[in-house]
Amino acid sequence: DKTREYVEKPEWLQLSEVGDLITIKESRVTNFSDIFDFFKSGMQGLSQLFINVKLPMEVVIDKGKFGNVSGNLSLIGINALDLDLRSVSGKVVAADVKARVLQMKSTSGNVSADNIKAANGVLKSTSGKVKFSGEIAELECKTISGNIEISTGEKLSILAANAVSGKVAIYLSTPEQYNLQLSSVS
Repeated sequence: DKTREYVEKPEWLQLSEVGDLITIKESRVTNFSDIFDFFKSGMQGLSQLFINVKLPMEVVIDKGKFGNVSGNLSLIGINALDLDLRSVSGKVVAADVKARVLQMKSTSGNVSADNIKAANGVLKSTSGKVKFSGEIAELECKTISGNIEISTGEKLSILAANAVSGKVAIYLSTPEQYNLQLSSVS
C-alpha cells in the first residue's frame, strides 16, 4: 500500500544547494494543506489516523528522524543522507528509499525495508520480524524474538545478522563471492 505521490515543486518552495547543504525555505503565508493530508481509516472505535506528507521528487533529506510511541511508521520513496525511524509499539516500514545511512528500530513490531539503496543499514526489533531487500554495502540486523530475512546483491561487503529466538535466512545474488561464518546456539 504505497501512498507516495509525485508532485511538481510548488512556486513558494525554494530549494538551494551550497556544498553539501540543502536548504528548504517557504515563501508563503498560507497553511500547509497542500503538503499534509490527514485522514482516518477503519471502523468507529478502531480507526487509524494517517498523516501523508508530499515532498517534491528532488528533495533530499539531510537528517531525518521519524518516531512514534504507538502505531505504525512508513516511509515510501524518500531520498536522504541519514534516516532514523523508531517505534516503541508498531511496525516500521521503509520502501523505495535511497539513503547513505538507514536506521530502523521497533521495540514491539516488525521492521521491514524493501527495495532499499543504501551504504549502511541497522535494522532492529526486540520482538518482531526483521526483513531487508535491496542494495547495501554494510548491514546489521538483530532481533531477540523473531525471524530475519535478508535479500541483497553484490555490493554487500559486511553483514551481521543475529536472532536469539528465530531463524535467519540470507539470499545473496552471488553467494560464491563471499566467505561466510555461521553459528547457532541451538
